[in-house]
Amino acid sequence: MPAVASEVSSVVGDFNAGLKLFKTQLKEAFSSIDLTTVAAILLVIAGAILLYDLLVIFLASSSSRRSFMLTPTLAGLVSKAWDMKDDLALDNFIEYRSLQTAYPVLEAISQAMKKYEQHQE
Repeated sequence: MPAVASEVSSVVGDFNAGLKLFKTQLKEAFSSIDLTTVAAILLVIAGAILLYDLLVIFLASSSSRRSFMLTPTLAGLVSKAWDMKDDLALDNFIEYRSLQTAYPVLEAISQAMKKYEQHQE
């Protein structure tokens, strides 16, 4: 029976060592991310979406313009994801992270999108 106890303590020790190593590697990976590069990539993506929508506004016929635009589609997807925050377990993330101050703003944007969609239909 003492062999089982030593094996269990060996496995737990190895698990703790692996967990500490993973934690260290994860911390190093996130600390090495250049936020300027990430912000520039996101800005380029947002600019590309805006440029696409402007091309649709100027080049598409008025009857098909709405169906080709990306911005309302993306806003609808974000609104639906926000409505599903309970299913996605985002409430715990909001309660324990710094998004708590942004929650009223995101909720207001979600309600405005719903009102805008109802007005468009």
